[in-house]
Amino acid sequence: MKGDEFGAIYQKLHASFGMLYEKADQEVWFNALNGFDFVDVDAAVSEFVYANNRRPTIADIADGARKSKA
Repeated sequence: MKGDEFGAIYQKLHASFGMLYEKADQEVWFNALNGFDFVDVDAAVSEFVYANNRRPTIADIADGARKSKA
């Protein structure tokens, strides 16, 4: 995943859960997820948004991205 693609992920997480306000938080999330394909991360975030009412962890999204790839 590229930096500009992460912007779409950030927007979904921010709009849905009011998170990732700080630049440092955004960098942590990007660095943790940039090894995955954007399509898989995007699918994982979308699935999480519709299935949960709590904020996701990086592990939640990484696990969802792995499942999406499989």
